[in-house]
Amino acid sequence: MQGRHPWAQLAWKATSNYGTSFARWGIWVLGTIGTFSLLYELFFRLQWLTPMETANAAAWIPLWSALYYSVNVTAALGLVDHQPSHVISQGVVIMNVLVGYLLLGVGIGIIGRMIKTRS
Repeated sequence: MQGRHPWAQLAWKATSNYGTSFARWGIWVLGTIGTFSLLYELFFRLQWLTPMETANAAAWIPLWSALYYSVNVTAALGLVDHQPSHVISQGVVIMNVLVGYLLLGVGIGIIGRMIKTRS
């Protein structure tokens, strides 16, 4: 990691112990999904998440729907029935997608390192 930005190195160490800890990465993924789930539940109650007009939105089930929404946004699947309708909720969704991409990259790096060390 010589010549790399120190913040990137710190983030890599925190999330996966330099690409060697699958368990640490899994904890970060679960923590991310849990944190954003709570935020999405709050946003729904504040009416900052509204059903999409073009789809028959399923009824919002407290906590479960927020978990579903968080998993879909973190994985960047876009299979959601609700859209953010407030600038703050839109910003949080953007952050969730970006964190999801970073965690996906770290996870792929861990798997690549595991494969490389086995051969």
